[in-house]
This record gives sequence, C-alpha cells and structure tokens, in this order.
Amino acid sequence: MLKIGIIYGGRSTEHDVSILTGLFAAKNITENYKIKLIYLSRDNGFFCGTNKVDDYIRHKKFRRFKDFRGVDCILNCCHGGIGETGQLSAFFEVLGIPITSCDLISAFKQQSKILTRKILAENDFLQPKVYFAGGAPCYDVIRENNEFKYPVIVKPDLGGSSIGVSIANNEDELKEAVELAKSLGEKYIVEEFIERDAEINIAVMKHNGKIITSAEEEVTKEKFYSFEEKYINNNFVPSENKQANVGVSQIKKTETKTSEESLKIKELAIRAYQLFESSGVVRSDFLVSNGRVYLNENNTVPGFLAYHLFLKKGFSFGLVIDDLIQNAMQNAPKSFQNVFKSDILAKNRELVLV
Repeated sequence: MLKIGIIYGGRSTEHDVSILTGLFAAKNITENYKIKLIYLSRDNGFFCGTNKVDDYIRHKKFRRFKDFRGVDCILNCCHGGIGETGQLSAFFEVLGIPITSCDLISAFKQQSKILTRKILAENDFLQPKVYFAGGAPCYDVIRENNEFKYPVIVKPDLGGSSIGVSIANNEDELKEAVELAKSLGEKYIVEEFIERDAEINIAVMKHNGKIITSAEEEVTKEKFYSFEEKYINNNFVPSENKQANVGVSQIKKTETKTSEESLKIKELAIRAYQLFESSGVVRSDFLVSNGRVYLNENNTVPGFLAYHLFLKKGFSFGLVIDDLIQNAMQNAPKSFQNVFKSDILAKNRELVLV
C-alpha cells in the first residue's frame, strides 16, 4: 500500500485555505493509501499535522516532521508560496519523491502574473493590455503610455486568491493599489481591466494518460471577485456530503454564451496545460467579453484541487486524488547514470593535503 504525504499550509497569504484543502483531501482520499499529514508552518517548517481544524486555529504546538523515508508520493495542497512557485516540487525532486503538481519551471511561470502574460501573448492567446510589469514606481511610465486608460487592475506578481488585487479608477487609487501589491512582493503588474460578460473557470488534468477538462463554471458577475467573495461570503468550505457543490451561493454551472465559446475555452485550457508542460490539476480562469475569450490566469494548486469542477462530470474527489497520485508516480523524473569512474582524486591528492 502506497504511503502518501498530504502537505498543506506554508508561508503564504493562502495558508488557511491550504489547511482546509489538505484536511478535506485527507477526509476524501480512498482506502488505497496510507496517509501522513504534513503541516507546513507559516515559516515553512515541516510538522506532523492533525485532522482537527481547531488545532490550527489555536496554534497548537506540533511535533517536527523529520523523516520522509517511506513516503511514496506527496499530495501538494499548498496554495501560493513555495507550493505554487515550484520550490516545494524542487525540494521533493531532490529527495526523489514524486509530487502531484507542476515542476519548478512550469509552476513558477504560471504563478508569476508577469511571466504568464508574456508567455501567453507570445503564443497567440488573447490577453489584456499590460501597462506596467516590474518593481519600480510606475506612474510616469503609465502616463506616457498612449493606450492607457482607467480603470486598471493591479496585481502582485506572485499571488493568489485575489489577495492584494485591486481595481483603480484614478491616480490616487492607483497609488494605493500599487502600495498594497508591493507590500506582498517586489513585483506587480498593472493591466487593462476587462469589462466581462462572463468569468469562466475550468480545470485540466490527466486521466488514463489523456488530458481532460472538467465541467465549466461561471463565477459571480460582481465587478470584482475578491478573496471575501471566494471564501468568506461564499461559504466555500464544503459540507460533509462528498457530493456537495462548493460555494453554491455564488458559483453555478454554466453553459457559456455559445457552444463555440465553450469549445474555445476547452481548447485554450488544454493548449495552455501543454504549453506550460503542466502536471497535476490546473484551473484556468477565463474572461469572456464581447465574444472574445481571454485566458486570465492559471492556478497550479487550485482551492480544494478543483474537485467540485470534476464532480459535475461524475468524478468523486477520491478519483481525482487517485489520478493525481498515479500521474505523479508515472511521471517522476527518471534516474540517469550519475557516476563517472576516474582516478582524479588519487592523482591530485597533493592539491588538498594538509
């Protein structure tokens, strides 16, 4: 029986949501596996977790997790931070343990708003206009951009769950938005705000070796889908019923405006998954405006691993987790010869003799 380490938490603004994802995954994983809960603290220390939410609310003192020997695969439930920048994947690659998420290069490209925009634009994906991308003050640069007009949207470069994302309608609001974004990281992006007819989410993963898409979902049509709307007002935490939909008050299944748009969204989601050489489950968020489909961003460790999107296609959360683990095990980096026999040490011992 495979031993699965479920890892969650981490130094990230999405720390608490990550705990919920990890514990919910542990609750729904099939009986095919032995599991070990691994809690990543706010300073990225590894600890032995528990399945009691109150232990995290009360800041219980957990025992250090010291030994990864015997862990066959890691189920990555860490939103944001090292969980989505790919650093956690790189750590476990060094240890030789498969992980159910994108590798370092793929993950970082998709977590960075700046790199995502650049790569998608270079590969003919429709994208909002970018007015500024970097870390220096942007006001003079923006004023000199002939295409610039308010409103604009400001995002931290490495962020998620809409934390630190703001809409600015004038220069004063822009300055406030930039300061907020910069408080969460060195770099940020200022881009065109797309007045959308619909915002569509769809998830992508591999099933039986084939890339598949989930059901589509239209999120709230409020002007801005904030963290509070996603997780607090939305009552995002699923009920104990495994068939419960997540956030039914604000999220609903949708058939997009036309079948042509629906096919376009599926095609673009799969193409992006391939373009970034993704692994695991990736949720793609699209904006539809005047018949035009924009790929807004990819989430490489989405909330609750986007299980509710696959649920609408008949996949239980347990089956989603099975697929993630099987794909991670099958796609683990291969070991190549790394020993080269020579007598270089013997012939050059005098160089280092004390």
